Amino acid sequence: MDSELPDIYCPFPQRTNPHVGHVRGHLATWVRQTGLVHRESAMNRFEQADFGAFVGMVYPTADPEHLDLVADWFVWLFLVDDQLDDGHLGRSPELVRAVVDRMRAVVDGTAPAPLPGEELPAAVIALMDLWERTTPNAAPPLADPVRLASGHLPHDGHHLGGGQTVPRAWCRPRRRTSPSGGTPGPSTSAWTS
Repeated sequence: MDSELPDIYCPFPQRTNPHVGHVRGHLATWVRQTGLVHRESAMNRFEQADFGAFVGMVYPTADPEHLDLVADWFVWLFLVDDQLDDGHLGRSPELVRAVVDRMRAVVDGTAPAPLPGEELPAAVIALMDLWERTTPNAAPPLADPVRLASGHLPHDGHHLGGGQTVPRAWCRPRRRTSPSGGTPGPSTSAWTS
């Protein structure tokens, strides 16, 4: 059975940020520096996802610095979510608990400095960098929705208890914290205006 999608009318012209090439290069460097992507096969899959093009379409007027920051946040969210679902983090409830606690401490400003020789998880290293670059220019209420969202990582604790996520429970906190669902969450428009 063949089906054909109808034409979808959109009264707005598609726009793409002219700095997409720059952000692609930035992301390739950033994911390696933070350790979010380290294997060549993973890097190939990451490049195929083309987060640079995605962010360039979502924020067509952002300057390169803000586009880099928003792209880094998108990448961090997607890759950490994948690590919690399908990666090594998701296989160890104790590791998940430790990583999420460390991420909360970064957002709360209570994270201790790494000890000499201590290896932090890539998710934490990347979040430390993001938080340091985001908070100086962000509106004061930014931290509250982010703290609220981090209280629901990972997926309402289903990894911590070893059980399956109940869809209704998984969606509930996202409605409260998502910029697009229900009540306002952390708005990226403040970072790109």
